[in-house]
Amino acid sequence: TVIVGAHYDHLGRGGDGSLQPGSTEIHNGADDNGSGTAGLLELVRRITEKKEKFARRIVFMAFTGEERGLLGSAHYVKKPLFPIEQTVVMFNLDMIGRMEQSKLTVYGTGTSHFWDNRVDEAAKASGLTLIKKPEGFGPSDHSSFYAVKIPVLHVFGGLHSDYHRPSDDVEKLNVPGMRQATDFFETLILQAVQAPARPDYIEIAGKAEIERTGSRPYFGSIPDFNSDQKGFALMGVSPGGPADKAGIKGGD
Repeated sequence: TVIVGAHYDHLGRGGDGSLQPGSTEIHNGADDNGSGTAGLLELVRRITEKKEKFARRIVFMAFTGEERGLLGSAHYVKKPLFPIEQTVVMFNLDMIGRMEQSKLTVYGTGTSHFWDNRVDEAAKASGLTLIKKPEGFGPSDHSSFYAVKIPVLHVFGGLHSDYHRPSDDVEKLNVPGMRQATDFFETLILQAVQAPARPDYIEIAGKAEIERTGSRPYFGSIPDFNSDQKGFALMGVSPGGPADKAGIKGGD
């Protein structure tokens, strides 16, 4: 199984997570993550129109609860529609709507040797300049899959002053840029579903940060927000982080 996902939840009228304290305005989340959800639907349209038979199944999935702690993707990994051990790769679209100068950040480029040349070739064909981040862990739904040793790729168009504010609205989207990011992923998805060998998994130490403010300690744990166990349940730990070095593991 190849999974292509995007989260469709946002912040409602603000509150926790909003960067405009006290606001009760609707936070529409056009970029975060209306843009990725639109890209997901466009990939559904394009790929289902193709006539060839694929070697692997593709599951397109829109997650909720990402802003609350990757709830939807964490739930799927625990209770998958198809066996998680037969899931070979996960593609994640999150905030592809505000790309500038055709520069796209791609997280997870080090999570498999499968990405090495293919990522660069797909970017060139789509007219993109890539900023490549090797880490598989980061603040979006792909982390849930990387935690169970599945290679991942996450496309991200960049932060902006409207992030997590009511001003993240549709008229500010870079629609041609969204099309470029979708072209890029379409190429790689089709390669992944037709590749004779399963993409290998590479463990990458550390966690990619999209935004980090203040002076905060780093523990290196990945919380399991879907657990009803007493205490603070963990889905996994970041390789090479303090929790990993201390012997803490997913399930603790």
